[in-house]
Amino acid sequence: NIVAKDLENIIHALDGKDFLLLGQTCESNALAMHATMSLATPSIIYSLAETIEAIAKVNELRAGGTPEFFTQDAGPNLQLLFQRHLKKQPSQDVCLQSNKSTLSIQTLHNHNRLLGF
Repeated sequence: NIVAKDLENIIHALDGKDFLLLGQTCESNALAMHATMSLATPSIIYSLAETIEAIAKVNELRAGGTPEFFTQDAGPNLQLLFQRHLKKQPSQDVCLQSNKSTLSIQTLHNHNRLLGF
C-alpha cells in the first residue's frame, strides 16, 4: 500500500532527521495524488502551465545540487521544502511571474526549524 509506505517513510525521515527522504516522499506522494486524479473519469487536472514550469525549476535546482523539493495541494499551488541553513532566502529561483493569481508558491523554510532540519 503506497499510503502506508509513504507514512512509514515520513515517520522514519522525521525520527532520523533525514531531509532527503522526507522531501522525496512528500514530492512523490503529491505527484501520485495528481496522477490518480488525472486518470479519473472525468479527469481532474489542477496544475496550470505555471505549476509545471515551477516543478521543472525545482528539478533543475535539485539537479544542480540544491536539495529542494515540492509538494502540491489539491490545486495548482506548490509548497517548497528546503533546509533553511542551505538557503538564506526563499526559493526566488522558482517564483514565477504570472498573470494568473491562482498559482501560489509558498516556502516551508520556517517549518524546518520545528522539524529539526
